[in-house]
Amino acid sequence: MDLAGQTSLGEILPIQASRADLAGKPALYFDDQIYTYAELEAASAHVAAQLRARTLGEDDAVGLILPNAPALIAYLFGILRIGATVVPSNPNLTPHELSLLIQESAARAIVTTMGLEQRLESTHADSPALQHVITVGSSQPLDCPAGRVGASIGGNAEQMAFVIFTSGTTGRPKGVMLTHRNVLANTAQVAERTGLTPADRVLHVMPLFHVNGLMNNTILPLRAGASIVLRPRFDLGEFWGVVKSLRPTYFTAVPTVFSRLMDAWDGRAKTSSLRFVRTGAAPMTLPLQGTVEERLGVPVVLSYGLSEATCTCTMNPVGGSRRAGAVGLALVDEVVSVLDSDDQPLSVGEVGEIAVQGPNVMAGYLNAPQATGQALRRGWLHTGDMGYLDANGFLFLTDRKKDLIIRGGENISPREVEEVLLAFPAVGRRGRGRCGGSRVGRRGRRVPSPHNGQGDRRRRAAELLPRSAGAIQGTAPHQRGLRPSSHQCGQSGQSAPALARHAGSDPLRCVLEVQE
Repeated sequence: MDLAGQTSLGEILPIQASRADLAGKPALYFDDQIYTYAELEAASAHVAAQLRARTLGEDDAVGLILPNAPALIAYLFGILRIGATVVPSNPNLTPHELSLLIQESAARAIVTTMGLEQRLESTHADSPALQHVITVGSSQPLDCPAGRVGASIGGNAEQMAFVIFTSGTTGRPKGVMLTHRNVLANTAQVAERTGLTPADRVLHVMPLFHVNGLMNNTILPLRAGASIVLRPRFDLGEFWGVVKSLRPTYFTAVPTVFSRLMDAWDGRAKTSSLRFVRTGAAPMTLPLQGTVEERLGVPVVLSYGLSEATCTCTMNPVGGSRRAGAVGLALVDEVVSVLDSDDQPLSVGEVGEIAVQGPNVMAGYLNAPQATGQALRRGWLHTGDMGYLDANGFLFLTDRKKDLIIRGGENISPREVEEVLLAFPAVGRRGRGRCGGSRVGRRGRRVPSPHNGQGDRRRRAAELLPRSAGAIQGTAPHQRGLRPSSHQCGQSGQSAPALARHAGSDPLRCVLEVQE
């Protein structure tokens, strides 16, 4: 589908609703509610008129603090339609955390539910810019007034469309500034790689405050004229029933969701409507990928990206050649490189920091010029992720730059250790972390937990790791003949008193709070 010519995200729904082949087509399914493109456009135009009546417009920031529901999508496009900036936030954050984001973004308005409004009463005093708190019933049907609401489309390619606050594992969250051009470019890039058409239908179980849920599962399918089956959240009990009844052609989920789906697999799911599934946000192990593809009968499309690049940088083809363990090829108009500590490009197969260039790279961090300069130095977005490229341009991830364990002068990739652990059937989930104080540097600790029903087979990682030579026979260089050496084993299997999960991170990649 031709996605060229748009300069504002606010144009998407008016353009689609004006097309004879799309106006009456379902754009959104939610429980028993179905909205056509014409109805969704009317709802967003109605929202835009209400926002303008509050004197909101271009250059204003509007916080969007809602659960997954049609109201969030109507307000999303209503805010973009008037040229204002969307600041999506996790409604499960504490009032203090939400207040900090509202202050940092200088939001003039927030849109939320009645219950959250009561929790945010103190926000007015702490946020001088905040003038309006708009409450909506998150699951109530949308107001889709008959006839068009006459309103011009605000925003242009270089204006700010989103401020996405990164969760991060350390420090205060940073606001990633994304322009209309960034989002239009990235959704067009992913549409080209996936071949999305109006015949597609996405099952949307990702949180809508997350960049993946917004870009890949909402804006992208609506730009392509596809349909969205929106769910409040991932629900294992209803998942395959929704697939059977509403017949999506694809869905996106993090590896832990795929793991849960496979753990509960009974062979009765009806998956014939699917043509592919997508995953990202955390590494998917080769055994899990193989199991998903065998059972669903469709390819698992691995991808890699980050908020600072709008969402997606690399992606495997839906059909055609792929590489085991790779997170794909650079998207069209995207350049991916691997750099050394002096920001010089490395050769094929050499591990370094992944850096990207392209029209989807952020404008910068909000109110953080020093952090912006560090991330965007020398014309590259420095991702902080480590990996390498093969001779055909496929990207392989190894780890976060800050996660590397240095022991006795050796760089140890925690992911390699995790792959070894997962080769043992008794290991279901694992955490790992770094501990200081060792004479030879940081020590890695792995804390495996057993699969259900295999508690009697649980063993110390110190006993498992030395016997794991050759356990994983992947095709990626860092997986061939994987044998944990003595410097990798460290003090394996020691218990830790607390296992803390960070919001937005892979639950399998945990931070250990170790009491020495």
